[in-house]
Amino acid sequence: MSRKIEKFSPRARIVFSFSQIVAEHYQQALIEPEHLLLGLYDERNGNAGQTLRALGLTRQMIVNVITLHLKPQPSDHMDLSEATKRVLQYSAAESSYMGSFQIGTGLLLLNVLRLKRPMIEQILLQANLTSKQVSDAARIRTLKQEIPFDEGGFTRPVMWDEVLPAALVRLLRLESSTSPFSGKSPSEIPPPDKRAHHRLLVEVLTEMRQHYPTDRNILQKLAMTQLALGEFAAVLDITEAPLKATQDANKLEWLSLRARALYSMRDYQRTIETATQSLVIQPENAMMLYLRGWSHHALGQRDPAVADLASALTLRNKLTGDSLDQRKQEVQDFLDGKDVPPSDITYDEKYT
Repeated sequence: MSRKIEKFSPRARIVFSFSQIVAEHYQQALIEPEHLLLGLYDERNGNAGQTLRALGLTRQMIVNVITLHLKPQPSDHMDLSEATKRVLQYSAAESSYMGSFQIGTGLLLLNVLRLKRPMIEQILLQANLTSKQVSDAARIRTLKQEIPFDEGGFTRPVMWDEVLPAALVRLLRLESSTSPFSGKSPSEIPPPDKRAHHRLLVEVLTEMRQHYPTDRNILQKLAMTQLALGEFAAVLDITEAPLKATQDANKLEWLSLRARALYSMRDYQRTIETATQSLVIQPENAMMLYLRGWSHHALGQRDPAVADLASALTLRNKLTGDSLDQRKQEVQDFLDGKDVPPSDITYDEKYT
């Protein structure tokens, strides 16, 4: 079983250990989804355990059904049942589809519930719960704690409780049109579609923005996502108000996003103006020097282009000990077509 859980989080691995102990205790040779559910409940710090407890489910409710319906089958060999294997397969496939590196307890719970096994339904019925109620609660709790899919993230998770649940559920809804589970087996699930994920994230963040129109974290995450989608005009719209209301020390991120959008739109004069504002605050900003340098070059302004690109190269390669004059000569030779591009001279491509 160890090979099957390599991609699972430390807490999810603890869940499997608990599940195996439960199956052994009741002398059952196969680890069933019901054992997995009890393991998820017993791992108190995971999203799944917290969700189940918050909804009023008790450990005894799960044990009652296990002892009633799963008969002892003593064996020297412990294995996963076919149903549990499906839980693992779907969890691994969904995690890959969403671009996550590890599978947490929340995702395991969602896929245990997805099987709609009568015994699971009977367990939930004791607490007057349905699979959908538990699934929606698990998705929202997972979103509150795990939505930072890439760098940035949110610093005020309390906001999630106040935002429309429909917006949250859409991002992880397994039944949605973007889900890989639309009648497909795990082997048929396509590779992650980052663009589709970004569009879904924009939809949720835009709805959140209506509730928190000035929240810095939401606005920056939304602008970064729209920049990745090539929605440059939207980035300019988002960054305009914060730049007017923000102190100099906090303007750098907004200026960076704006300069990258303007450069991608080939609005080189405004790129120069925006990059210059950033460089007044932080003179040794290699990315702004690159963007301003290439913008000067696009406008036929050779001398300032050479100066900015050479300064950027010098900052990016401090360990080599090359002087600014050496870098200027490299840039001039490259622009004249006399030499190969110096290392990192096209650094700006990472940002556009």
